[in-house]
Amino acid sequence: MGHQICYRVFSEILELPEIGRYRTYGLSVCPRQQPNGETQNREFVRVSDVSTSEEKVRRLAERFETGDLAPVHLRDVLLDLL
Repeated sequence: MGHQICYRVFSEILELPEIGRYRTYGLSVCPRQQPNGETQNREFVRVSDVSTSEEKVRRLAERFETGDLAPVHLRDVLLDLL
């Protein structure tokens, strides 16, 4: 049947008093595109500031999508891994 959700990497600029501005990457969980090409423009879950390493967040997204990680578990799994 295939995956019904996809994990997407996004970037943002954040600022902390101790270190100033920095680029960080997060994950969002979205519905997969439908066969007719339609997508629902909504996110199930969005987690900011996962890592400053884009590659690390991309690898996590691939793992989570391949393993069919349910969106409800994303925050807990990230806390365990990071």
